Amino acid sequence: MTITAGLVRVDHSAEEYMRFFTVLTFALEQSTVHDATLIAATSADRPRACGWEVREGWLHPIDPADLQRAVTTHLTADEAASLAICTAPVMHRPH
Repeated sequence: MTITAGLVRVDHSAEEYMRFFTVLTFALEQSTVHDATLIAATSADRPRACGWEVREGWLHPIDPADLQRAVTTHLTADEAASLAICTAPVMHRPH
């Protein structure tokens, strides 16, 4: 499977989930994917988003200001304006 840089949305189809998990797995194991950013967003009345980047084989929270800049490049102006940008929780690496 080849994944090019860009936006991958997962909207509940099995194929989309498999594509997402494949890219995330390769990014975490640092084998074939060398750069990945994960942005999670809700689809509620007031959508919220937070994000992580994969560095050194693990997920690290993205600064909210950096996330705001990132989402404005991948979303329409209306979509980006409707998002409340939040600080992503720290994902502790298992030992």
